[in-house]
Amino acid sequence: MAKCFSFGRDFSRCHLKEPYVDKKPIQEQEQEQEQPSMKRWYVVAVYAIIAALTMLYKDDILFWLRNSQPPVVVMYLVVTFFALIPVIPYSIVIAIMGLVYGLTGGALISWLGGLSASVMMYAVVKYYFHERGRLYIARFRRLEQFTRMIEQNAFFAILFARLIPIIPQALVNTYAGVAAVPFSAYVAASALGKIPGMALYAFVGENVLTDIKTVLIAALVYAVFLLLTFGMYRLWRRTS
Repeated sequence: MAKCFSFGRDFSRCHLKEPYVDKKPIQEQEQEQEQPSMKRWYVVAVYAIIAALTMLYKDDILFWLRNSQPPVVVMYLVVTFFALIPVIPYSIVIAIMGLVYGLTGGALISWLGGLSASVMMYAVVKYYFHERGRLYIARFRRLEQFTRMIEQNAFFAILFARLIPIIPQALVNTYAGVAAVPFSAYVAASALGKIPGMALYAFVGENVLTDIKTVLIAALVYAVFLLLTFGMYRLWRRTS
């Protein structure tokens, strides 16, 4: 952009205004762009290291869980950790909680720990991986359509996903963080959807050594419940 000043009839001088240039060094700008990516890799690396250590010492950890009864707060932190790092099937952890603390206490501790872990993983994925994950989903038309359907019916989608045990819970946490699932709907659906499974596994853990017949009846009732849930899910998919 130029500013011109006239001096008489035949003479003029124009002064060119310099465009704005970011004075920040190029290297510093590149570092700022790489910083979010580095944070993502730090999160993945820490998660992988903790998972590897847990896998290495999982037998000792299971022995400690079965043969000790630490304070409830400590056990809550332990079950939250195993929900975040699922190197040991979480159903086994819940059953041990039922064996140690009984049906009510074991189910409540497992429910609180599982819900806390779900919220943490959702928050991490939402903050660090949302944009990259959304771009990946956009590359596949059918997956994009499915994601939009989930986003439009977020509460029921997460609720059904929690009720169907064959769906990995870590996958539900991650997918909800990538998709535009509202936090309130995610927490409410997760809290409700985790109750039946937590109660069943804690009940099994409490009674498996004393009343196997009752355990089998409870498992049968739960299987019927799952069939009904799956049927409702298929019906919901068709109508959505």
